[in-house]
Amino acid sequence: MKFLDLFSGHRRNLRARIFLYFALFFMAISFAFTIFFIRHEINSTQDAFIKDGELLALVLAQNARVGIFSENEEVLQDPAESVFKKAGVMSVSVWNKDGKLLKWVERGKEAHIKDFKESETIFWKKKYEQLKDKTIPFHIESEYVFQVFSPVGSQPLYTNNDPAALGYKSGSSLIGFVEVTMDKSGLNEKTRDLLAWAAVIGIILFPLGAWAAFLLAGKTTGPLKRLTGAVKALGQGDTVNLFYHISHAIKGAGVFCHAQVIEDQPGATV
Repeated sequence: MKFLDLFSGHRRNLRARIFLYFALFFMAISFAFTIFFIRHEINSTQDAFIKDGELLALVLAQNARVGIFSENEEVLQDPAESVFKKAGVMSVSVWNKDGKLLKWVERGKEAHIKDFKESETIFWKKKYEQLKDKTIPFHIESEYVFQVFSPVGSQPLYTNNDPAALGYKSGSSLIGFVEVTMDKSGLNEKTRDLLAWAAVIGIILFPLGAWAAFLLAGKTTGPLKRLTGAVKALGQGDTVNLFYHISHAIKGAGVFCHAQVIEDQPGATV
């Protein structure tokens, strides 16, 4: 193993090798835990962000039905503005089934269709052709924004005590679409914060793991080192209490040592 060759100077040092193995083990555990934590938190944060956008689009789709039927921009004013005022919403648009823009509100611009450029109208009509067959809310993600779309049906949306259960009724005629664009800067900032926390967790866990590995290596090799010294002394003809060293060497494993195994060894005392 080429990696272990880096520690060739300690290859005969059992304690150093055991410490290395335990340290690598704890490092792997710390790394895996940190990766799991950060992925789980990022996915949860992103899912919550998308669900908020879909819920806003569904609420707008429910409240915009009358305005789409009548193609009246003034009737669509309050539903669009109520969603537009939510934190993180950059723009709101409402379209009829033919791809005609009925209401458009964008942050930093006047909330009036006359400001919608001809090139943007052509762009949205092309996009509408791709969206008109959709029957459920969905989103398109880019680097900086989430665009959440919801179909608007001729029948009211499902309603019960759970607002998240709003949805497009099967069999309902499609009369239009609504679009809510949400700024991802808040989500990106939360992601950066989570990455910073992950780094802090990793910095804390690895030294703790290394310290635990050091203690385990000492507990494991201390009695064994004394036993090795006793065996060497016994081989040189010295008198040693071999039973004492054996029993302490295997004490951590909970193994009972019987003195019978070394009674016949020359120079050994029990």
